Amino acid sequence: MNPSETGIIHLRDLPEKDICLGIKEEYLKNLLEIAKRFAGGKWINISKKINLPIPKDSFSTPIRSMRRRNVVGLDVLKKLSYFLVSKGHNKFSLENIEKNLLFLKSRRGNAGAITSPKFPMNFNSKEGAHIVSCLLHDGGIDIRNLEPFYSNLNKELKEDFYLSVKKVVGEINTISKSHMYKEIVFPKILGIILVSLGLVPGKRQINNPKFPKFILDLS
Repeated sequence: MNPSETGIIHLRDLPEKDICLGIKEEYLKNLLEIAKRFAGGKWINISKKINLPIPKDSFSTPIRSMRRRNVVGLDVLKKLSYFLVSKGHNKFSLENIEKNLLFLKSRRGNAGAITSPKFPMNFNSKEGAHIVSCLLHDGGIDIRNLEPFYSNLNKELKEDFYLSVKKVVGEINTISKSHMYKEIVFPKILGIILVSLGLVPGKRQINNPKFPKFILDLS
């Protein structure tokens, strides 16, 4: 279902080309070993099985990055997931993978990440409504770099907003405070999530944004 209608964000709802992530060690090891088994026992064959391009040196592959650095793009992870599920290993469905993540971040832009992401992310909640309301009234999403920001001179209100964000998405740090600590800014990964939810980047005066349907339906 559409996140803008449900207020619920799953891993599958995020733009696969914009996201990279890390997976819990034992779960990742199990995933890769089973994929290797279905690829004839060779690491390089995993890329061939899921139709990934093979570089000339045969070494700098996404699978190698997964094994060595535990970093993988969501696009590659989706292909691996679909491949393993087609072989009967439903424990590696995206719904199960999202419960075994260490971090989530954008591929480009600032390096800020969400650690221990809370999938599914439920914005159809008191905290979620608080986040959306604050952004539509006293904040927004930067149109250039998708960094969300919230402006308020009241320290307690800024802290309440920050706690609501952490309650819904997981552990996340602000990347800057500016204008005499009036404004707090969050990493691009949060902006990607909010855009996937249906929020529109840019100035409120120009966009005249409307509340998502799930907020209006929230009792």
